[in-house]
Amino acid sequence: TTMSATSTDSNKNSDDDNNAEGDQETPCIRLFISGDRSQVGKSSVCMGLLGSFLHLGYKPQSLAYIKPATQCEATQLVTTFCDQHAIEYLPSPIVYYQGFTREFLAGRVSETSSQMLQRVSETVDTLARKKRILIIDGVGYPAVGSICGTSNAHIAMACGYPTTVASIIRIAAPVLLVGKSGVGDAVDSFNLNATYFEFHNVQVIGAIFNRLSLEGFYSLENCKSTVEKYFQQEEGKQAFGFVPEVLHLSEDSTTALEKANAFIFTFMKHVNVLKIISAAKKCQRDAASFAASCSTCTCSSSKNNAVLLSEKSELHTQRNFCQRDTVQFDGNNTSTTVKSGSSRDPLTREQIEAAARAAGAKAG
Repeated sequence: TTMSATSTDSNKNSDDDNNAEGDQETPCIRLFISGDRSQVGKSSVCMGLLGSFLHLGYKPQSLAYIKPATQCEATQLVTTFCDQHAIEYLPSPIVYYQGFTREFLAGRVSETSSQMLQRVSETVDTLARKKRILIIDGVGYPAVGSICGTSNAHIAMACGYPTTVASIIRIAAPVLLVGKSGVGDAVDSFNLNATYFEFHNVQVIGAIFNRLSLEGFYSLENCKSTVEKYFQQEEGKQAFGFVPEVLHLSEDSTTALEKANAFIFTFMKHVNVLKIISAAKKCQRDAASFAASCSTCTCSSSKNNAVLLSEKSELHTQRNFCQRDTVQFDGNNTSTTVKSGSSRDPLTREQIEAAARAAGAKAG
């Protein structure tokens, strides 16, 4: 199906190279989408971005999508959209299945935090090859997964730009937060969640506020004018758009493609996608510059800008319940060795889920 819609003037493509295919000389732009809570519309925003990129002239084979960690393995509308438009995506490397958390803390899951994050990095690096833009979908709110050392901030770092041949030191993928409707609560929630990422050296470029009403005191126009005034005072962060509730998404009689197109058309009218691309490109260029400086510098002053992949699980590395005793680094901090500290044999996923169901667990 050919994408077509009337979008805002701000989304008229003025970049002639947008429809060029990715290549080895042009690193893939990586953008992490997070939210201030579950069900705020992160995956819908991912779909809106992908559909907008197609409308702007990006070829399907130059785009990619992944949700590195998930609590739900059911088919999502965004992956259905990717299938219909031949946009590549891969399954989630980390699944928080029933019983996962307790057994992880008990040392009965076969992988450590660092090993799971390394697997995310390898999957994302593979997917990003010869792509122009990779959209990375977060799970829940920013701290989801932190109990296992795999929060959205850790995942954003694992999905980031590698700065060494060994891909151990990375600069995090920049984060676009999806926020709620309103004014005070919307901005306060944005700041709370942005702070979590920034504490972990993950840059937040701004927000899209989703599911706003078209009427009343908290209408889209009323909220937009006030929230934009706030972001005009915030250096380095932008309010990229305010998206109204799309009723078609809740109608059972609507086909998957109709739901996708209804949201994407609305999304393009209310979100400045070109500004998002520009902000993400700046992060990519900054990462490339830092990587170049790393290749010619042997100093260890990079810690404020990049994070060693294994250090993202430092809290859990120092404790005994995550299956390791020590983490060893070579002199240049470019490799790691993780030793198991568990005295128990790991259980399979099937064993863990069966035991969790029998005990009445409803989630990970």
